[in-house]
Amino acid sequence: MCIHLPNGFVIVAHISRTVQLSPHFIIHDVLYVPNFKFNLISISKLLSSLKYTLTFSNSHCLIQEMKSLKMIGLAKLKHGLYQLQINKDVN
Repeated sequence: MCIHLPNGFVIVAHISRTVQLSPHFIIHDVLYVPNFKFNLISISKLLSSLKYTLTFSNSHCLIQEMKSLKMIGLAKLKHGLYQLQINKDVN
């Protein structure tokens, strides 16, 4: 699969597998890009494929299970990007 970057470059991504970030935060069909030095999560993909709700503020994004509203992740705003922080011990 090809990904078109904002700078005009095209890179190749490979379908990886399911990634479990915590016991309650699992993402399926994750794309793997060997040349990336960091991980990105597509918000539209996350919301369309999973049963989570995301609440954004000017400093963070709260990720919750849709039915129970249990918090499963938090992303804090740093240098213009929301950086995901996962507590792997959350039950």
